[in-house]
Amino acid sequence: MKINPFIRILFCLALVLVTYSVSAQPSLAGTYWHDGEWFYHVEAEDDTAIWVNTLSLHEGGGAVPWLKTSKPDVFRFCHKNSHGITICDSVSRTVIDGQDLMIIYGADKKLENILIRYNGQSRDENYVYSHGFDSILEKDIRTRIKGKYTIPGTDLTWQITNDSIMVSGTSPHPVINNSTRYSVVWELDFPTPVLSLDNGNYLYYQFSLNGLDLFEGVLHTEEDGFKWVEKGRFMYHLYKQNQDGTVPGHWPEASTMILTRGYLGHYPPEVLRYMRNEIYARKGYRFDDDSLTSFFNQAGAWYQPSDQQENVQLSPIEKLNIQLIRFMEKEKKNR
Repeated sequence: MKINPFIRILFCLALVLVTYSVSAQPSLAGTYWHDGEWFYHVEAEDDTAIWVNTLSLHEGGGAVPWLKTSKPDVFRFCHKNSHGITICDSVSRTVIDGQDLMIIYGADKKLENILIRYNGQSRDENYVYSHGFDSILEKDIRTRIKGKYTIPGTDLTWQITNDSIMVSGTSPHPVINNSTRYSVVWELDFPTPVLSLDNGNYLYYQFSLNGLDLFEGVLHTEEDGFKWVEKGRFMYHLYKQNQDGTVPGHWPEASTMILTRGYLGHYPPEVLRYMRNEIYARKGYRFDDDSLTSFFNQAGAWYQPSDQQENVQLSPIEKLNIQLIRFMEKEKKNR
């Protein structure tokens, strides 16, 4: 069969463009990704796979292949679960709100993890492990705890910022006077739920459904000089006030930033459930569950259930966060 010369030229041109687009894909070798708990370093890349090493501040293993597929931004990697059964996950690379992401889906096609590309200011690996890891975890902590709080039964008001705690009111307070700066306390590779105050005291905190439970932080020093802080006596329950900004609720960040496993891992499953549904509440969703309806009715005037439920729309960030929060809820309940 004789092929039209014009069609032959178009076919060859298309083949060249496809070949060029594949070869023009920038290499991922040398890039770093994180999920708020671990770094994922792409150590090498060849025609068949990218080789990824999962590591913390001081620990790493061997690089494993994430196999390339027919789609340039989709990878596949297989591993054995705790029962020794081989399972294969898929990874889709995408950009949402300007952030380069690797989204990991399990064998059941459910979202299991979100990796955010880390763009450090240095190519030095030590920079990534120390400064990069520290800054990511500390940013998450400060984002989680900052806000305005009240204490039922007192006139005390707490305002927690990125680096300080301000307490106002006439009631005496044994730990903080007016304004006190704080720093995050670390143990080995990870931060602890302890704040070190610049007046020499420590606060131990736990997240509750509507705020923070504060405990006295008790300092211990071992014979070798190692220091650690444990939870002491209960002090206060801080009730977090609704935000005054454009995004209301206890967890506005669930609608404004891409959350990670590391960020969500500090919340118990019952809190994650309300965090996930608060995303819908901000859109005017009307709940069938009485406990959710009651919680958001008490949250403030910002919750206005809409009669047009079919018009409730979620942003790409919110859709992604809902999937990850739901997975973390299930994972925590099964532990």
